[in-house]
Amino acid sequence: MVQPLDPAVDPAEAGGFRLLGRLGTGGFGTVYLGRPVGENRGLDTLGAVKLLKAEFADDTQHLQRFHQESKALDRCKGARIPELLSFDFGSGRRPTLATRFIPGLSLHQIIESHGGALPRHTVHAIAAELVDTLNTAHGKGLLHRDLHPGNVLLTSDGPWIIDFGLTRIRGQRVTVSLDTVIGHPHFCAPEQILGLAKTTAATDVFGIGGIVLYALTGHPPYTGESNARAMLMRRVSGTAPDLTGLPDDTIGGMIRSCLAEDPADRPALDEVARCLGLPGTLRLPDGTGRTLAAYRSELGRFLAGVGNAADLTVPFRPGRRSWRTDVGEWPHTAVATEQGGVVVADHSGVRWLDGATGEQADHLRDFTAPVRLHAEGALLLISDSGGRVESWDTRSRTRWWSVPAGSLTDARVLLRGQSVFLGDSTGCLHHFDAVTRRVWWRTEPLTDEGGGPAEPVAADARQVYLSAGEGRELLAVDDENGGIRWKQAVRLPAALLTSPLALEQALVVADADGGLRSLGAADGSTLWEAELGAPVVAAPLSIGDRLFIADTAGVVHCRSVATGEVLWCVEHAEGEEFFTLCTDGSAIYAGGWHGRLHLLDARDGSSLQSLDLGGQILATTYAPVSRTIYATASHGALHALPTSGVSEPAPGR
Repeated sequence: MVQPLDPAVDPAEAGGFRLLGRLGTGGFGTVYLGRPVGENRGLDTLGAVKLLKAEFADDTQHLQRFHQESKALDRCKGARIPELLSFDFGSGRRPTLATRFIPGLSLHQIIESHGGALPRHTVHAIAAELVDTLNTAHGKGLLHRDLHPGNVLLTSDGPWIIDFGLTRIRGQRVTVSLDTVIGHPHFCAPEQILGLAKTTAATDVFGIGGIVLYALTGHPPYTGESNARAMLMRRVSGTAPDLTGLPDDTIGGMIRSCLAEDPADRPALDEVARCLGLPGTLRLPDGTGRTLAAYRSELGRFLAGVGNAADLTVPFRPGRRSWRTDVGEWPHTAVATEQGGVVVADHSGVRWLDGATGEQADHLRDFTAPVRLHAEGALLLISDSGGRVESWDTRSRTRWWSVPAGSLTDARVLLRGQSVFLGDSTGCLHHFDAVTRRVWWRTEPLTDEGGGPAEPVAADARQVYLSAGEGRELLAVDDENGGIRWKQAVRLPAALLTSPLALEQALVVADADGGLRSLGAADGSTLWEAELGAPVVAAPLSIGDRLFIADTAGVVHCRSVATGEVLWCVEHAEGEEFFTLCTDGSAIYAGGWHGRLHLLDARDGSSLQSLDLGGQILATTYAPVSRTIYATASHGALHALPTSGVSEPAPGR
């Protein structure tokens, strides 16, 4: 966490930044939390300011390393690597390097707080994103050379790679000794220890292997010594990585190959990427989500103490432009992609828009039937009520495949990571790969004869949940083999409008009569239940240990995930029926037929802002990459609202 400044040793300003606190201290310098002089608010204006120690200010080796890091960051714009804000290398001053501050915790901190290994689906999403980021860096000729869990920052929207202080241009030879900083002794590649070979892309492949091993097992590849010098000595004398707990499957085999002693025996990064598949949406364990939420709250309190109380709760960011564009009558939905684009579906088809301007970038398909969109990482799944399902790669905007889903009255599709779950009109559930279309399994009919289709409505890391019998029954199905784990009688609203919320240990279900229940994921037993007083059609959502629900009576509820206890409840004007709900992690956005989008502080429900979008709000979605709320309205408009600094939505074009 951020430590207060010590006026005796810490400067008040450095490199054009006002320093707010100390983030950490290393062997060659200190990293501070800072804000550009003259800026007063906005989380996005914060920087991580690295200040070189005074004794190294004239040391050629340290200055070269500092300068190398700045060049590396400048070349990696657009990747999940914090952008370079400034680099002050002026004569007579201690060099500073400032990057955008990422409000997250290191993967090492996350695994420690979790008590060991993370769930496989979480590790898979983190690994795929890291490999994708490294591919970008390698494509620009850069090698990181210091990959370990402390140099991976995790936020609710994914991992970031930091600390490019050991970066080299590909092909440079490494000169090492036990007194030279060469990487983390528990994670660095053998060639970095021995200095017998040039560092290549295979060096970073070894680093990725070590990170994934640590996340899957809870221990680093090299164990047995806590002292760095002792660990280096042990590795120089020869020791194999500890693979205890690594699964004996495709992913485990790939990690074993990544950790090969000889760089020539390691797979290429592209091979690792193909094994992992496309980056999917990160789903954190409940406890980890609470840890990140607690960190943000603590950060908010710290900033409040140094005169920046509004940093984490200001709804819109200054300096970012909102926009509105016409997308056709009654747009059904819109989803954001990880590349910063927006895909919108209306009666005429599916279109790709530039997320920064709203200009149409591509027309993906014409559809004659109502369409639903499903996005996860680099995957886009399009399903229509005529029975067609298509899978697209959002990076290249190319279609993987298109196949009819059967005779359906509405598309019944759920996307989780790279897995597609499809319920057909006979009550069968199909599980297949979203990229290759490989079928993993297909069940027998799961509903009684004449009971209608089985509709997948939610999924967690172990099972998929189905609505059957026209919403009167909820089934939990094992995602490994399609076997039924448990059934529960329910009365679900139309899934077109809402779906249950799957958490790590529970499933939260809002029924058609205004009831709310939390069911144990393991056996379907009722953990708690409550009455809201009005039906819920906006899918519930959670932030850490808090659950948020908006009902058709214009009330937004905040309850405890664990107990259902009311934490706060906010009523709005009569007739304000809420049909959409989303969050950016600190604010709640509720909209509906009344045409106003209400922004509430997630901590206490206090109103941050209310925007009139000029038409009934049909859908809202949050894009973590651009930190923008996208809202579709009944008059045919799509609104983009960056999360700060907008008092009213932009006029139409």
